[in-house]
Amino acid sequence: MPGLEVRFTRQLTLIFGKNGSGKSSLCQALKVLASPERPTDPLHNVRATNPGTPAFVYKFRDQPLPVTWSQSLGYGTLVSSLKYFDSTVAIKHTNGTLQPRAVVEVAPFRLEVFEYARSLATAFQAAATTRVNDAMTRIQRDIDAAKQRLADRVDIAAAPFNHWGAVSSDACAAYLAALPAFDDARVARLAECERLLAQYSAAASEEGLRSLRAQHALLEQLAAQLTSLGTWCNSARLADLQTADVQATEKRAASTELARQAFPSGVNHEQHQALIAAAAAMYDLSAFRVGEHACPLCNQTMTADAERLFTVYHGYLTSTLRAELLELEQTVQNGRATLTRIGQFRLNDYSACSDSLPAGTYDAIIAAVEAVVTAAPAADQPLSSGDVTRYARCNELAGYLTTIRAAQTALNEAITTGTRSRQELTARISAVQAEIGTLRSHQAVAADKDALAALCESASRLTPDHRRLSRYDFASRLRAMTMKGKEAHRELVLDTLEQRLSDEYRSLCGATLHQMGVRLASRGDQQDIIVTPQVGDSPVYRVLSEGEQKVHALAVFMCEASTARHRVLVFDDPATSFDYNYVSNFCERLRNLVREQPQTQVIVLTHNWDFFINLQTTINRSPGLNARMSVQVLEDCATVREYSERWEELSNEIGPMLAGPGEPSASEKERTAGLMRRLIECLTNKHVFNDLRHQYKPKTLQVSEFHAFTRLVPLEAAEADTLRDIYANLSPPEHDDPRNFYTTRSRTQFSTWLDQINAIKTAVEARRP
Repeated sequence: MPGLEVRFTRQLTLIFGKNGSGKSSLCQALKVLASPERPTDPLHNVRATNPGTPAFVYKFRDQPLPVTWSQSLGYGTLVSSLKYFDSTVAIKHTNGTLQPRAVVEVAPFRLEVFEYARSLATAFQAAATTRVNDAMTRIQRDIDAAKQRLADRVDIAAAPFNHWGAVSSDACAAYLAALPAFDDARVARLAECERLLAQYSAAASEEGLRSLRAQHALLEQLAAQLTSLGTWCNSARLADLQTADVQATEKRAASTELARQAFPSGVNHEQHQALIAAAAAMYDLSAFRVGEHACPLCNQTMTADAERLFTVYHGYLTSTLRAELLELEQTVQNGRATLTRIGQFRLNDYSACSDSLPAGTYDAIIAAVEAVVTAAPAADQPLSSGDVTRYARCNELAGYLTTIRAAQTALNEAITTGTRSRQELTARISAVQAEIGTLRSHQAVAADKDALAALCESASRLTPDHRRLSRYDFASRLRAMTMKGKEAHRELVLDTLEQRLSDEYRSLCGATLHQMGVRLASRGDQQDIIVTPQVGDSPVYRVLSEGEQKVHALAVFMCEASTARHRVLVFDDPATSFDYNYVSNFCERLRNLVREQPQTQVIVLTHNWDFFINLQTTINRSPGLNARMSVQVLEDCATVREYSERWEELSNEIGPMLAGPGEPSASEKERTAGLMRRLIECLTNKHVFNDLRHQYKPKTLQVSEFHAFTRLVPLEAAEADTLRDIYANLSPPEHDDPRNFYTTRSRTQFSTWLDQINAIKTAVEARRP
């Protein structure tokens, strides 16, 4: 069945499947893993023309990769992990004999057993000691190698590295956890400390002092040049000059146009301007009117053209355009002169003092100066040809000047200290060396922090084992085994077996072995004892009813399961032939099993509705167990999943499969149909019956909530017909292949059915009283 996938995510998984749903195929897959006997039923699909090789894939939670089972692997490969119960096992238990050692762990009750236990304990002590010691040796070797890597930069003789070992890593782990990253600020501080150390060391000799003074002088010259360049750049902002040049051009054109309007063509503008300026000094040229005044130049009668002309003269003489133009031209001229000086600027070679500056600073200064100088336009080039972006790097010069002044201060401090006091100079050198050592140690540890933390983690995992092994009193345990061995023969195998089996009988049917008339007939000696359950002198299968035989088989199975713990217990239709009381008793026994063995996963498969509901009810009313149970429904030999009646959850799963542009795959259609069938059940259970009816997973119902029944909403006839038709279209006949059944259903049909279901839900909610 390539379409069937089952996930057992909780401790108890209850799977309900009607006949033909594929439950037997799932059971058969579990059985071939649990039983070494070859199954008598066929494993392949007998209806298929070419059934292929039977196979399936399984995976436990702690397995890294899935395992594919096929007949070539054999049967019962998980017999120690998985225990299976079905009718075949029940017949075997009722018809066969019992092995006490499968139920009672202390068989065969001889002193040799405890001697064997002593040898095992001794072997365990040796193995545990060897394992812990080997791990300690390996981890200590790695720790020693890590210390060796750090030794040239870290004082491994100081805390926390001095006590760091394979079983003592807490202090080192805490140090690493609190260690901050070696960020850019610490990198810069390390470089600064190294420069200070070089300067202080140089200040210890006269030659070194001369070198420091020379570097200081060079830095002063460099600062002077950068200051001059910065001053020029501040007085001649290229962007402002380009703007002024554009404005001057515009005002020059405006002045030409104004002169053209005021002066006739072919005259000397300067002489004409002098004439009208003399007249304007004597008269208000804008006040002359036709018929009222004579012309101030020729004393003739004013005409309309003369009036307009004098008005233009007045506007020309009173305009600020020429003054503004002169100011802009002067600004551009002065800026041109400064830009010429900037373009001719050449920075001297100060590489001899570059070591006094932070790494890369001198090269950055050269690059910034070069960018500014080459960005300034030449005298014969227009201002617009200048590169404003590169010229703007002049703003960086102030920061470089600050760095240079700081370097000069450091040089001055070294020179002053070296000149003034040798003792103070020595102290400063020691302090800087200590800070450099700390920073280099920090840098080295931070670079190797992940590897060191991993070693501490390995050591912390080993430490508890080492402590437990060191503190465990093996000698007392061995003496106790010897004493217990002397008492072992006094215990009776059959009494223990009979008591445990009788307890299981009481749990399953309310009666003990004696009350049921069953006795255990034994034969053999010590570990070779076998037991035959009988009623009178007859085997139980000839006397007990079918339900009572099932009780006996389950009692034996439960005894074995309680003795030899398995990871998984599988029950295939365990409650067949039970009456209601027996069903309730078995549900309570399963509840106790889940509670008593929290590490054991229990899988129950059934098509018995009473048992299906009864088990859920029993688990739900036990505090804390409901969360351990998963209720799943198997349909169409393909769909098995956690059962849900949440409308939003089902709708959210259906929506994406119908939202794509293309047709869903056959498997997606099959899954969508199963979810839409549950959506219809959810509509009926939660909205029609006001959440008082449940299809598969019952909940606790307070019988006193009678008012809830007043809000039931019956379906209308048309709605019932629609839901019946949709459900039929979503349900393949029992013997049809569901993968082929859904190929004729389109995404549009599914979407239409979903819209109809949602519309009926809305209508039902609207009619709710």
